[in-house]
Amino acid sequence: SDAEIETLREELGRTEAFQQLEAKSRKLLEAHQKKLARRGIRGTKMIVRTGHVAEEILKTAKEERAELIIIGNTRGAIAKLVMGDVVKSVTSHAEVPVLLTR
Repeated sequence: SDAEIETLREELGRTEAFQQLEAKSRKLLEAHQKKLARRGIRGTKMIVRTGHVAEEILKTAKEERAELIIIGNTRGAIAKLVMGDVVKSVTSHAEVPVLLTR
């Protein structure tokens, strides 16, 4: 149920491993944000969320009134399989254009 999932998320959020993963995610996003800024792309916003990936992307795009969703492609076979499902879900349900990148 949704309540059980939310309880699990709260418990996970308190673990050291989860906090390390979140810090690593933020560091990676900050590096990409700086790279974009060096190339003249400013005004980006970094958001880290937990949950079902496609649902969180779509929910965030709506909440932030995004004009475009950009999804990067991954190179590993397992990651491609998982991201393929995310890409399919986001592209089929997005209310704004979706740009797929490598």
